[in-house]
Amino acid sequence: MSQDNKELVELLKSVASDDSARKMYAETRAEVLLPLVDAQSTVRQIFTPETLAAGAQSNYPVSFDYTEFAGYLPKFGGAFTQVVEGDELFIPTFGIEGGGRYSIDIARDGRLDLANQVMRQIANKITEKEETAGWATIKGAMSGFNSAQTVWCSGTSENFHSFSKKAIIAMMVQMDVQRRSLNQAYLSPRSLGDVLSWSDSSVDFMTQRDILVNGGLPGQGLWGIKFNKVYNSNIIADSEVWGFDTRTFGKMPIRQGLTTYEDPTAILDWQVGVIARELVGFGVTDSWAVVKANLDATHTTTACSVI
Repeated sequence: MSQDNKELVELLKSVASDDSARKMYAETRAEVLLPLVDAQSTVRQIFTPETLAAGAQSNYPVSFDYTEFAGYLPKFGGAFTQVVEGDELFIPTFGIEGGGRYSIDIARDGRLDLANQVMRQIANKITEKEETAGWATIKGAMSGFNSAQTVWCSGTSENFHSFSKKAIIAMMVQMDVQRRSLNQAYLSPRSLGDVLSWSDSSVDFMTQRDILVNGGLPGQGLWGIKFNKVYNSNIIADSEVWGFDTRTFGKMPIRQGLTTYEDPTAILDWQVGVIARELVGFGVTDSWAVVKANLDATHTTTACSVI
């Protein structure tokens, strides 16, 4: 066991019997949770996170000569609100919370592995809520407002069903038409798995070999576009791919970064409890910086497809 882990184990053991140690331990869990949330969150890549200074307003300049519209999510669970005039966008912030508990006996025994497992569960809760809010903003922007920014990657004229080079090219061209540059694409693991079937008739031998050796494209990207897997099928289905120019698409103001506290009621049940909260918002500042590709719904079960 490393020296750092020994110190963490001793800190965890002190939590079982010392009220001040338990409070300090809970308040320092944010430094554990935030890297986990950062690593899992797709919306922190799509929207630009900006930590607000104390007392600062979450206002962002918008030029409607540059974008068709802007918009924001008014609250968690709310509906996307479109803005079509003015010279700035105000993005409200709202709370995202999560928490977890474990037996005080786990702390007394210094079971760092089990305590960290609960921290991962809390991070998952925060990430899931961020994803829900962020993607509600994205899909709200595409729903009825700029649905023309969808490319259809199926049908008799093209007759391709998989996530193929043709699909990527169609997204790139559509984004170019919108005078933006595609740099991030988000899709399901099954759709990204189509890359493994790319033949040497569509890519050179060395690229095909790299795909087979690496289990996918080296760096999971092509032509400067990073491919990102989204495991939640409620967010991205096998029949869709979402692409962004993340340089301009949207903002994620952070009024209060992820902060952790002791759950004061947990000890009454002989448990150690940690609760976490942040104040964030999501807004679209450039409606032209997104494109969606619709794949044939059967592409993951199609034996062959045109690459």
